[in-house]
Amino acid sequence: MQNGMHSEMRSINVTVAGRVFPLKIKIEEEDAIRETVLEINELVQKFQLMYVRRDKYDCLAMALLTYAVEVHRLKTNSVESKIADRIDRIDLFLTKLLEK
Repeated sequence: MQNGMHSEMRSINVTVAGRVFPLKIKIEEEDAIRETVLEINELVQKFQLMYVRRDKYDCLAMALLTYAVEVHRLKTNSVESKIADRIDRIDLFLTKLLEK
């Protein structure tokens, strides 16, 4: 490995909504990928129980949309949190400056 730039790759198979997908991944990403696949499959099962007349792939689409909305919400909150932290630091700096 050169400066951590090159990562060893591995081929794995994951099953999403009953279908197997081969993936080529970085070894250090395997746990996160498998955990994500598990969460997606759990959501698919939840939607299948809630909407028994829906096709499995409709449930997969709803599960992925739910998952994507959650990821978007977390990213948005992260950005808002960083902005709030910066504003707090600027406020503290200005307060100290005005106290002099």
